[in-house]
Amino acid sequence: LKLFSRGAAVKPLQLSPLATRVMKRAHDSEGGVAVMVPQSRATVLCCLCGVNITPNPTMMCVNCLKGEIDITEGIPKQMSLPWCRTCERYLKPPWTQCEPESRELLGICLKRLKGLQRVKLVDAAFLYTEPHSRRLKVKLTIQKEVTNGAVLQQVLIVEYVVQSSQCDDCKKTYTPHTWVAVVQVRQKVDHKRSFFFLEQKILTHDAHNKVHFITEKSDGLDFHFGHRSHAMSFRDFVNSTLTSRSKYARQLTSHDDHSNVFNYKYTINIELCPICRDDLVFMDRKVAKILGGVPKFMLTVKVGSNISLIDPKTLRGFDVSGIEYWRTQFQTACSRRHLTAFMVLSVELLDIDRDSRTAKHSVVGHRAFQLAEVEIAKMSDLGHNDIRHTVRTHLGMYLKEGDTVLGYDLETLNLPIHEELEDNDLTIVLVKKYYERKSNKRKRRWALRQLAKETEGKVDDEKKAEEFEEFQQDLEENPDLRRGVNLYHLPGADDAPPKPEEKDEELDEDEVPDVLLSELLGGLQIEEDLVEVPSGAHAPVPEDDEEAAEP
Repeated sequence: LKLFSRGAAVKPLQLSPLATRVMKRAHDSEGGVAVMVPQSRATVLCCLCGVNITPNPTMMCVNCLKGEIDITEGIPKQMSLPWCRTCERYLKPPWTQCEPESRELLGICLKRLKGLQRVKLVDAAFLYTEPHSRRLKVKLTIQKEVTNGAVLQQVLIVEYVVQSSQCDDCKKTYTPHTWVAVVQVRQKVDHKRSFFFLEQKILTHDAHNKVHFITEKSDGLDFHFGHRSHAMSFRDFVNSTLTSRSKYARQLTSHDDHSNVFNYKYTINIELCPICRDDLVFMDRKVAKILGGVPKFMLTVKVGSNISLIDPKTLRGFDVSGIEYWRTQFQTACSRRHLTAFMVLSVELLDIDRDSRTAKHSVVGHRAFQLAEVEIAKMSDLGHNDIRHTVRTHLGMYLKEGDTVLGYDLETLNLPIHEELEDNDLTIVLVKKYYERKSNKRKRRWALRQLAKETEGKVDDEKKAEEFEEFQQDLEENPDLRRGVNLYHLPGADDAPPKPEEKDEELDEDEVPDVLLSELLGGLQIEEDLVEVPSGAHAPVPEDDEEAAEP
């Protein structure tokens, strides 16, 4: 812009972008210099209260506009929110699991609110309320066009009252004969250690969330479901946890010829592998050839989706898949009820070339074993005779002089395979080290959780308590077994180890294995579907449990 004063040229005036807005020119009559004056905004009086305001289509101030027009009209300030106290789900519908103050719960609250279709929702958020108040407060910011293009924005707080109710699935759990599918888990053995381990895996992976109720029988467990698909998913979970096979059946309960609707009740029978951890298995010549020329007698070290076997004389191992087992079905020669206690007199470690073994005969965790020649004597013979035995075992790194070890004395057992034992020159097979425990002097600082079950038929509670105590001892002795089990720290338990002078003099120098505090979980609570198992009496002989295969 060029300005002139009395014929004299003036330098151009540089204006900033902010100064280029609407301006008016006023000419100084005396100086003859043009100046730039910003234009003032016009104001009007409110038609109701007379306050100066910027002109708007309604000619009213904000306070008067809020008093005359309420855009929250038609939106309720208080609503009810159904909530199932059993499964802790909210009614959307359908019933949905939501965390407190989550996006899913906020969506359910907004969906149940009527009148939001007539306004524009700008923002929504939860306000803090006490957890025990059974109230949820949601802060809403809404906008709406009122008159002549004017948009009004307001903040609204809606209170939701959480009403305890019961969903359809939970109603069926308290009503008999409402289940649709049942999964029957069975195992042809004389103990329940496999079911204890399976129960802990179910709790760890929350595989019981669709179960209506569980029935405990003398030979297994029955899991009842409301839908066939839930039972099929549970069957797949069991098959991936333990070596098992299943059968499927259905029964027609009712039908409608006019609508072509048929109602069935489905039954899925799952049979668990009868071979358990620490069992000595026998394979005939045909089965051993099918599995790749493995030895006829092998010791079971792990049972999961696969069965891990090891030859205690050579450390040769083999993993048998579930398909191969059910195709061959080799039998158990000795189980844990045949264990005999031996005293270790001397240990001599042996060096072998581990890399010379082929991958076909490798076993998961085989480097945890060390081949050794051990001189042992039967505990019952001490003080009566001087009979000693020298055997080769895979427990070289765990044994030392003076230890007590458990094994199978095949010479004294009445087995139908004596000819095979003589051909393989197999007399004693050592299985595991034995730790002596005093039940009245040892208290655990951890506990397990167990599913709530209904007992049907005759169940020996005393035997069940002893087997559960053995399972807890297995968890203490085997860190690899604890990987798939959640152990909970007991509130108020004494975490300090016992003083040396307070230890029993009859115990060995080695401490009994215990669970580290870092492996324990907190927050143990007694709920309706999860209860703490009372500790039972200590068993005279400790035992291990089946272990899931490593991922």
